[in-house]
Amino acid sequence: MSIWGRRAALAALELLLVASVVVLAVTGFGAVLDTTHGTAIDPELDPSAPGYEAFVEASATLAVLGRDDAGALAWVNAFALAGGPGAGGAVFLVPVATLVPDFSADLETLAQVDAGDGADATRQAVANTLGAGMGDIVELDPTRLAELVRPVAPLTVLNPDAADGFASGELSLGAEDVPRFLLATEAGESDLTRLARHEALWQAWFAAVGASADPDVVPGETDSGIGRFLRGLAGGPVTVDVPPVEPEAAADGSTVFRLDVLATFDLMEQRIPFPAAPRPGARVRIRVLDGVGADELAVRAGRDVVRAGGQVVVVGNSDRFDPEAATRVVYVEPDVADEAEIIADHLGVVAELIGGPNPDDGVDITVVAGADLLAAYGLTPRATIGGDAG
Repeated sequence: MSIWGRRAALAALELLLVASVVVLAVTGFGAVLDTTHGTAIDPELDPSAPGYEAFVEASATLAVLGRDDAGALAWVNAFALAGGPGAGGAVFLVPVATLVPDFSADLETLAQVDAGDGADATRQAVANTLGAGMGDIVELDPTRLAELVRPVAPLTVLNPDAADGFASGELSLGAEDVPRFLLATEAGESDLTRLARHEALWQAWFAAVGASADPDVVPGETDSGIGRFLRGLAGGPVTVDVPPVEPEAAADGSTVFRLDVLATFDLMEQRIPFPAAPRPGARVRIRVLDGVGADELAVRAGRDVVRAGGQVVVVGNSDRFDPEAATRVVYVEPDVADEAEIIADHLGVVAELIGGPNPDDGVDITVVAGADLLAAYGLTPRATIGGDAG
């Protein structure tokens, strides 16, 4: 059974779910499609009609690699957009001394991966660490970082802890100060303390971008790369998290951070609406269909599927609506039986092996959300002229 399937229930983290995924509460498939830039399989069908389906692209993600003047990896962030206008998203601050979970005896930190294998390998290491694919990557050296922040400088930052050259309390940081602030350390402090300063800086930057009417508030591209993500995150609520890690002493006396893999994956699944697999095959591909005919049903079921370790690749409606039908989790290939059972158990049903050739190579498991989930979510079917669903 894959490690993502053995999830602990973390009620405390559930309480931290905030507006980074609030777009998913919008009625109907617009929530999914706004979030993921989905494309209708049959554009002639109405999204509320039986048989409607749409491909779902994974939530947009970006690995941000901060470098010092010598080019060494100094800090690592992962950005994820909630999707849709003004939706914000999520930021993960990952210590560069985090041991990358590859389930081998010889773990390397993110900094070691970067020094040995370069930026592309580091992007994959970030994906493995968080349990979510990183769709793009950007590297920010001090010069580029100063250029990006200059249109909104000086930034007013509430610094929680003093560091080399920077007092605690309210600071006014010019563009050239920002790279130094992110690189600053205090003797004997944990890297987690430094990341608290990073959070303060990013929140100040997002607020400044969001408050600006300047179309060039972020220099360069607007629909891709760092420009897209800074604007998107500035447009709505943002969560900022450090993955759950514990410091430990390495053989050379340095401090490394051991990741709580299951807790990190659970956190990621709460923060990123529809995460991509960190590598091919790491997440089973799921079709989620509304079997009742109710606004939000497929969206809510899709979020539960994500929390159970699946990757939603198609959303839509079953070929007919039945207001009394029970939820079904069906699969045709025995090699996904374990994953199907985990998802079914998460939804409170039993998985069904239906056999035969897989009619869709892009989907491993189909979930048809029924009346039991409708009731669990507190939803009601759409009403027709006659007052019945579907």
